[in-house]
Amino acid sequence: MNKKEIGYIDVDNDMLEFLKEKFQDITFCDVKKGKQRIYNTIISGYELKEELLAFYKIFNINVICLYNSTIMNTIDLIKKSIRKKREYIEKELSYIKVINKYQHLNEKIEALVDENNNHSLKVAYTTSLFCERLYLEKDRQLDLYIAALMHDIGKTFISPEILCKKSKLTNKEFESIKHHSVKGYEFLKGELPEDVLLMIKNHHVRENGGYPETKEKVSQWSKLIALADSYDAMTSKRVYNTPIKKYEAINEILLCSTDENSGGKGILFDPYLTELFIKTIA
Repeated sequence: MNKKEIGYIDVDNDMLEFLKEKFQDITFCDVKKGKQRIYNTIISGYELKEELLAFYKIFNINVICLYNSTIMNTIDLIKKSIRKKREYIEKELSYIKVINKYQHLNEKIEALVDENNNHSLKVAYTTSLFCERLYLEKDRQLDLYIAALMHDIGKTFISPEILCKKSKLTNKEFESIKHHSVKGYEFLKGELPEDVLLMIKNHHVRENGGYPETKEKVSQWSKLIALADSYDAMTSKRVYNTPIKKYEAINEILLCSTDENSGGKGILFDPYLTELFIKTIA
């Protein structure tokens, strides 16, 4: 295959054609000028499309900085970057549709029981902070955000009289409440990916119990949302409880992630995630 030497890199004619398709009239004297030409083309173009920005970023990192990178490796990285970006944007748009369609149900539930009417938003926000501390990829952060936001959507199917009851729930009433996580899972079936639905379904599963009963392995993502949910429930004013102070909630979470032999209440929350969570909110 015919090749043309460009600075430190041999470039196939096929690659040149690809570049010309993306950036018209490109001519290379060396890599440095090629980089500047691409940059100038992007900033002076009619549209700053995401794929062009991704193309430039990958080109800059892998061609300009890594002189031993082959051009075919570079083009593969470019294509993967563009594809990944498109998939992320498509997922983001689909989640926005879910929020626009169903967030009003969360607000309806919260108006009944939560004085500030923003439990789902606070849990989603705290979960996002937790994700950043864990350095999760943006794609996974997006999954956790929508799961945290929709984690209580199943309470739509629970009687308001039970949700708002100030006195202790009967066993039957508590069993009704316990169904909300599965109801949420079933309600959003087809609207969200299965792994996100399982985060919603299992956010009340604990290390030594909780609900619903399941033999499947519960993901760390469900456990993460469980911590954010429990913390906000303890520190928020609701019709059936008085909020506790931040330090009291932290202490309670610590007790619920410590073995009884060590002075705790048993391992309800994952100890490792608990430590990271406390560092996030402290």
